[in-house]
Amino acid sequence: MSTAKLIIRTKSLNQKGQSLIFIQYHHKGKTTLLTTKEKIEPKYWNSKDEQVKKSQISYQDINSIIYKEKERLEHLVREAKFNEIEP
Repeated sequence: MSTAKLIIRTKSLNQKGQSLIFIQYHHKGKTTLLTTKEKIEPKYWNSKDEQVKKSQISYQDINSIIYKEKERLEHLVREAKFNEIEP
């Protein structure tokens, strides 16, 4: 079974103190990080809900983008499984 989760890496911040938001894809014991190309300061990240907190000014836009990227990955995985291709 595969899983996709939105995460940030607080150990690798840019000069503005921001982290990239990643999709962590896990399948059959292997983990792959895919970037959403969106950046956020760790204080604005809600790791439990896997989203940007409402205290961030553009939280709705960023959340829409990262959810769309996660949904795109999940769609590709479903399509691969439907076509009997190992995702």
